[in-house]
Amino acid sequence: MIAVVVLPGPSQSMLGLDARKPAALLPLGDRPFLQHLIEFLVDQKIISVHILVEHGSGAVESLLGSGDRWGCRLRYHLVRDPAAPYRSLRVIPEIKSEPWLLVHATGFPRVALGPFSLDRPTVFCKPAAGWGGCALFPPGNWSERLWEKSPGQLETELMELLNEHAAEVQDLQEWVDISTPEKLLAAQSRLLCKSLSLVKMGGIERSKGVWISRNVVIDPAAELVPPLYIGPNSRIGRGARLGPETVIAGTCIVDSDTVVERSLILSGTYVGSGLDLKDSIVDRHLLVNVVHGTSVNVRESFLLGGLSHQYHRSWLARGFSSVAAALLILMLLPITLFAILYYTLIGRCYLTAVRVPVAPLNRYSSQSPRHFWLPCLGLDAWAEHRPAGWQAFCRQLLPGLWAVLLGHIGLVGLPPRTAEQIEKLEPEWKLLYEESRIGLISEASVVATREDEATQFYLCDAYYVARKSWRHDLGLVWTYSRKLVSLGFNDR
Repeated sequence: MIAVVVLPGPSQSMLGLDARKPAALLPLGDRPFLQHLIEFLVDQKIISVHILVEHGSGAVESLLGSGDRWGCRLRYHLVRDPAAPYRSLRVIPEIKSEPWLLVHATGFPRVALGPFSLDRPTVFCKPAAGWGGCALFPPGNWSERLWEKSPGQLETELMELLNEHAAEVQDLQEWVDISTPEKLLAAQSRLLCKSLSLVKMGGIERSKGVWISRNVVIDPAAELVPPLYIGPNSRIGRGARLGPETVIAGTCIVDSDTVVERSLILSGTYVGSGLDLKDSIVDRHLLVNVVHGTSVNVRESFLLGGLSHQYHRSWLARGFSSVAAALLILMLLPITLFAILYYTLIGRCYLTAVRVPVAPLNRYSSQSPRHFWLPCLGLDAWAEHRPAGWQAFCRQLLPGLWAVLLGHIGLVGLPPRTAEQIEKLEPEWKLLYEESRIGLISEASVVATREDEATQFYLCDAYYVARKSWRHDLGLVWTYSRKLVSLGFNDR
């Protein structure tokens, strides 16, 4: 037996969730729905699967590959005409000699396929809802009969077969259905509550009903209410309350004091602080409320937003930082000279420099990392976190502008650390730091206070790495300047 899986194109019923990629790639629990479907087919001893995909073919193939890891063979067919998605049936010779299962990847019946008759088609229906998008066909010339039909015409064809008693009908209660956002959340809740047969959560339960993946940072003051799944590389802020029946997909940030209940947060999403999300699906700027059946694009990035993973500082960005540093050095030269005299004569903080490794680092290289000298007033200037204020401005930023001018460091980035300080970091934090660029103005300098614990500083660094862009950098510079004016001499 083989399977033909049809991935429909964008549908109005999905309220924009399938605009960038097929709905079948939306997560159901710990992995995409399409992966659950492939695993279901393999459990039914179906090892040859043909996938008809209309859009997002690259993302589909990237997820599934050749199928080797499931012990099956996957072949891909591009649908060029959404009105006739079954034309590829004519180039699948196996359906003439083997039984074949047609599945539309918005749902599948949770039933063993072995006992069904292979003498005539079997149409799987939902009680009082009609055809569920799945049918089992015997070998034959069905491709010639179906290849030019649209999905609506195919359903009509199957209903005619049933009326003529040329096909069997199977009304099944057990379906995994993601054809609408509401049904997706309902399936997610049943999966998390362990009430879906043939479909299970992977991974390890850290506590009963709570699955936490790798490299997840959770503030000790956050509350986790089962059932709940938190995907890899996610960050949960102070006072956040997650669950029940909630999935936080990989690489997400949920900021402080935010409540997320009976919801799905898609990968790469930032959820701002102080929000209350219930019965919702969030995909970056897109917020879908399943109760009201509405969606809205939230443009305020401090509420909802996407996390960037492709922003890299080019030579143009480094050149801009150097030019900006040169202008600032000239403009602030009188203040710099006054600060050096003041802190040298009164504070006994002499102009010196600390030795800092050049980041990003290549941890796979056998060579020792390069270092540069970062000027500062007093060796203790970078020894501890200093929030934005005149002391940090005079002791750290003004002398450090020379390192920016030479291109060793950015104006904005992660806070500079010596090799000894880097070695003391937690493994995840150290990896984050090694792969990022450092700068004089950091997220922590404008957000975290001196009294905050290490977890808060780590969240600040992780947040910057996720959100970094030239707009975000400009926003940090502006916030730093405002705090500098409003706070004055704020640290000791």
